[in-house]
Amino acid sequence: MEYILGADWKNFEEKILPNCFCGKCGGGATIIDWQAELNELNDAVLRGKCAKCGALMNRYAEIGEVKKYAKMIKEIKKRNE
Repeated sequence: MEYILGADWKNFEEKILPNCFCGKCGGGATIIDWQAELNELNDAVLRGKCAKCGALMNRYAEIGEVKKYAKMIKEIKKRNE
């Protein structure tokens, strides 16, 4: 994700990761130990666990239509073919 987001990584780390929803704890949960996947829309799906209770959780980040991320997403998808 840091490679794709570049200069926006810090904002993602500070605003997105700690602002997730846990099915067990509710909103305002932080996702940890996550891994990102790019879906068919080039959006990122983070799969990890809740920092509070350890429950599995996902976070969807709509980055696929952001033009400044397109080049990096294309490079990653090409490498994974």
